[in-house]
Amino acid sequence: MGVRVPPGLPTPEKTPLSKRRFFEYSSRSFGTSFRKEKPVAKGSKNVTKKQPNAVVRLYRETVGELRKVSWPTPRETRSLSIVVLVVLVVMSLFMGVLDTLLTKLVALLV
Repeated sequence: MGVRVPPGLPTPEKTPLSKRRFFEYSSRSFGTSFRKEKPVAKGSKNVTKKQPNAVVRLYRETVGELRKVSWPTPRETRSLSIVVLVVLVVMSLFMGVLDTLLTKLVALLV
């Protein structure tokens, strides 16, 4: 029986992304932008859009992800909690009995 190795992750060279999407993807991962800045007309004020604080951005992204979660109903939560507690009790009893038996076996051998 051999070991199966999963295929590697796709790399940008193998993935058919447009140049723009590739640079947008790259800029997100490194925190820099590869886009060219648009020229500013003479006499106009250089207005730059203020980037949100990293903590604020993390909070917004977290809230956005939590909205996507499919939350269980109270009935599902209750039933799954009961299953977890039953499995916990059964496994605890099994491990306790196994520990006692192995302790007595070792005491007999020694």
